[in-house]
Amino acid sequence: MHHDPREQPDFFDGRVLRWTRVAGLDLGEIVYPASKERPVHVHDRACFHYLLEGGYVEQHGRRSRECPPHTLVFQPAGHEHSYRATHLHARSFTIELDEAWTTRLREHGIALESPGNVRGGLACWLQALLYREFCAMDAASPLAIEALALEMAVETGRHGERLDAAGAGKKPPPWLAGVTDLLRDRLAEPLSLASIARAMDVHPVHLARVFRRHHRCTVGEYVRRLRVGLACRRLTHSSASLSEIALEAGFPDQSHFSRVFKRVTGLTPGVFRAETRPGRETRPGRETRIGREPRVR
Repeated sequence: MHHDPREQPDFFDGRVLRWTRVAGLDLGEIVYPASKERPVHVHDRACFHYLLEGGYVEQHGRRSRECPPHTLVFQPAGHEHSYRATHLHARSFTIELDEAWTTRLREHGIALESPGNVRGGLACWLQALLYREFCAMDAASPLAIEALALEMAVETGRHGERLDAAGAGKKPPPWLAGVTDLLRDRLAEPLSLASIARAMDVHPVHLARVFRRHHRCTVGEYVRRLRVGLACRRLTHSSASLSEIALEAGFPDQSHFSRVFKRVTGLTPGVFRAETRPGRETRPGRETRIGREPRVR
């Protein structure tokens, strides 16, 4: 891996723990101090940021967007934005693509031209494998990294949430943040749309319409993927049984959990656990946290 700070890519604006260059990709693990702010700036090259720890609020034109831990953020070339980190330090795994990468993707119908976030699902798993290869960096890692990055880019192009999608530019109502907080805090409970609307003092139909406009999914889809995201974290960093994880994440039983998990991620919980458990590649004394928060149905 490269270590000379004079050579590191310009977009690595925090403290670089390590970085490398592979097949037209610059990859780095970066730590940002708590409450760090960066004024409006432009990225010359397309890049992905995966938040291993901490988070930030991005400002893109008139739109503000929260990027919590375990969010995969895509920013196209020429993207102009500013950001403010949370009160906790943040740690990011960042990948910058050279122009040849975006050209090749565009030739195959994958036009990554709009900024957006992806949470959980297959993209989460691919990111976990990418980070693991980055940490290991043996003789086969460059080839593995190139293949995984290509899969992740394609998956993001297919399923990423877009900042310029329906509702972009319209400020979300204050109660919408209360909805997402309620869903996270009571994730294991069988909430109904009516009970959520009652707690927010809005009509259920209005809640459903506004939620879909701003989150690009139904409330149910958001909850389902939140639950799978929680399961991803528990599978990666705990020895709890599948039945224990299923109950903690709000699934009625292990069988239902396994069916939903595979539908969202493409993998069974057992295979996901085997592929993403931290191992030889993590640094002593540091826990690599991978896999949070998707969107659900």
